Amino acid sequence: MVFVMSIPGEAFIKSYRVKLSTGSERMVELKELVGHVAANSNKVKILETLHRKQSNAKMVSKNIRLPERVVRGLLDELAADGIVEEDEGRYRLTALGNQIFGEVKGIR
Repeated sequence: MVFVMSIPGEAFIKSYRVKLSTGSERMVELKELVGHVAANSNKVKILETLHRKQSNAKMVSKNIRLPERVVRGLLDELAADGIVEEDEGRYRLTALGNQIFGEVKGIR
């Protein structure tokens, strides 16, 4: 679930509910997710790749030159945080993922 806070002239996601692998949920602040992604250059590379074009794990792996096994693990983490979504083996950024990508690019 996403919570939106309005500011005159714009809207942005402030926090949202994340489902954990245990089945429980917790609230996460946007700044926490931005920091979590920005701290891992490989996650940033994955977001850059998916921002350009949705891809499968193998294509992402080739593009950022990491073993596919590592990329799949990172994609699983990003999907668990609601940043990417997978459909029939192809990954793409969610609306939240696009927002985080913009924030991370602004930091770098």
